[in-house]
Amino acid sequence: MSRFRHERLTEYSPKRGRYSRPTVLKAPEVFSLVREPEAAIDYINRVEAVLTGNSNIVFDLSNVKTLTIDAIAVLVSLLSDTRMDSRFVSGSFPKDPFARHLMVECGFLKRISTPYKSKNHNKNAYGDVSSKTDYQYAPHKPKKLLDSIHKQIPMGLFERDGCDLVIKECMNNTIDHATDEGETNPNKRERWWISVHCDTARQVARFCFFDTGLGIVKTLERRGLWPKLREQYQFKNRRDFMERLLRGDIQSSTLEPHRGNGLPNIAHRFKLGQIKKLVMVSNNQYADVDTKDFRRLTSDFSGTLIYWEHHA
Repeated sequence: MSRFRHERLTEYSPKRGRYSRPTVLKAPEVFSLVREPEAAIDYINRVEAVLTGNSNIVFDLSNVKTLTIDAIAVLVSLLSDTRMDSRFVSGSFPKDPFARHLMVECGFLKRISTPYKSKNHNKNAYGDVSSKTDYQYAPHKPKKLLDSIHKQIPMGLFERDGCDLVIKECMNNTIDHATDEGETNPNKRERWWISVHCDTARQVARFCFFDTGLGIVKTLERRGLWPKLREQYQFKNRRDFMERLLRGDIQSSTLEPHRGNGLPNIAHRFKLGQIKKLVMVSNNQYADVDTKDFRRLTSDFSGTLIYWEHHA
């Protein structure tokens, strides 16, 4: 992670690099993949476009009024990109107090060096963003994470088992969908990230897991499985495929009985009531299982993001 230094009280920035031309990237008012995926993905893609050039970067979050943990996790992953190391990167925190405090409570300040401190946030709130590479299965991670959450928000055994299974399925999915290059070249391995925030006032724990790989459909296309799946299940398009996959109609996206059951299994935990508010974003597909909102996006998200909640 790049070292950050501040310019003013509400700004954060890492070491100065060799580039001198700054590009200001203004975040949308609603910065959330689970609520407004189009605007959030457009912002992420604009950051990626700047990283292909030679510009310094200013993350302008000042006008963000609605922020969710998935956007914070993706922002942390962008700041952790090695392409940031040689640039001068600065940014402003949201003026909105709730959005600003959420960044603090989600552990954003742990990732940067800044004098900014939020005076009014709940100091007992638990939040974190952590990551591993796609070939690293961390069996201890769910237990440590859920233990920390249980101290803030009670979790019954039924709900805890559901969250534990979802986290493990997400990790397994990332390994199954890892890039072929990463298997032999560690430098080509993608990362997976998990973020959690405990809203003690509402007694809600929010989870976000995402990887920076190819995404579900593009992985299937690259491995030559997409035509075979389409022939076997007769789905109309990507949207129909995602809906039927999360509905459990398609049991294996890999065409192997013992693999590829992660997403249907996660959706099953939602149907059982072990988790709440299940949302997934992958490539140009958005799926809100709770509201049955399945749609095609105009922009493409590189990777797969899964969001869910626990209600006490």
